[in-house]
Amino acid sequence: MAETEGIRFILKYGLIIIFIIIAVIVLNSAGVFTMLFSPEHCSIKEGFDCISYKAHKDGVNLILQNLHDYDVAVSQLKFKNCIFRGRVSMHRGLVRPFLLKDCILSGKISDNLQIDYYTPDNKLHKVEGSLVVRVE
Repeated sequence: MAETEGIRFILKYGLIIIFIIIAVIVLNSAGVFTMLFSPEHCSIKEGFDCISYKAHKDGVNLILQNLHDYDVAVSQLKFKNCIFRGRVSMHRGLVRPFLLKDCILSGKISDNLQIDYYTPDNKLHKVEGSLVVRVE
């Protein structure tokens, strides 16, 4: 009698546990947990380094360093719908702040960061990175 109750218990709650595990796997593959638990970071594929970053309700402050062996002129930065436009010279190794504005942000945001810049020979280059940041 006790064995049958034990088997019923295992079957009943074992199936519930299996359904919970399947639900967690599905939510994880949909990226739900990535957004919740991913640490804040800023990374750029090549040529620049994110020294500092901070998001507020109407924009993003970025401090970038030029890692190229030559001077560049940054013409545009994009993150979500936040944009910096202009033509800012960055000497080799120089650190410079940028304000990406004209947007409304809230919560924790993860998206691509795009940098458009000109080299000394006046050729336009684009480099991408990623930014995960919580709006303060």
